[in-house]
Amino acid sequence: MTSSAVERFPDKKEAHGPTPWSPTASMNPEADHPISESAIHWREGLAFSSFSESVFPVDFTDPFNAMGQLCRHLEYGGSSVIVFTHPTMEDIFRVGRFFNQWKSIRERRIGIPAAIHQKLIVNLVTKPFDIDKAWLVTEHTKDRVLTEGLPVPRKFRQRIAEGLRQYNELINNTLTYNGTLAVAATADQAAKLTPPEKPGVVDHIMRRIKRSGLSNILFVPIGIEIPGIRDYDQARNVTLARYPYTIHVGKTFMDYEIETAIMDEQMTPDYFVYVRLRPLVTPEYLSE
Repeated sequence: MTSSAVERFPDKKEAHGPTPWSPTASMNPEADHPISESAIHWREGLAFSSFSESVFPVDFTDPFNAMGQLCRHLEYGGSSVIVFTHPTMEDIFRVGRFFNQWKSIRERRIGIPAAIHQKLIVNLVTKPFDIDKAWLVTEHTKDRVLTEGLPVPRKFRQRIAEGLRQYNELINNTLTYNGTLAVAATADQAAKLTPPEKPGVVDHIMRRIKRSGLSNILFVPIGIEIPGIRDYDQARNVTLARYPYTIHVGKTFMDYEIETAIMDEQMTPDYFVYVRLRPLVTPEYLSE
């Protein structure tokens, strides 16, 4: 894990990012997505309010100035994918609080996929923030709903197909219109970061990028650490409000770098990202 000093959030007046940045007109004016003033206000509050600080405290390390690069990339009309590790139920709130501190992100489209069995709570929590969402049937959803050994009901198969349709639309809309897509590397919450054994989250995104003819996508890897937690399996379903998290931001990479690794190194997209997430988590969170 990176040994850089832990940083605190910048003051709200410096909300463009760790490095000074003057806003410029987007190179693609049609990419601007009208986020309401109310949603921007709520996003800013999530990042900077004393309530958020007390309930969801977050520190971060950013040795490569990845967030500064991300802000510049968005200002020049690019889009981005944030890929984060997912050890606890509260990760999306911590990650959301983290990246909404930057004006370049919070004033643009933000998209997240979420598990359909968490729809009620996710909708309730994210409603004021104008977040685009897709509802997926994940492995955890299947574990909750299906009975092993019995056929999968037709209605459930339709729900799976509908979720994939929504997700593909979310990817296309977010990455076409100068937005940021935030996804968990493991899709579901996971007590360990393990080498991917089959095509997963990043593979699907790369397929959509290629099929839709998209480009100029910046990827940002993020590892989540909970200082003092050694057994992430026990922490999975524990309420960790008020417990400080540290977000470790890794070196950014472009979509074409993943394509190059696929062709030159015979590396899958998910393994490419896995290798870049490993240094950003504690040894306890890595599989044996």
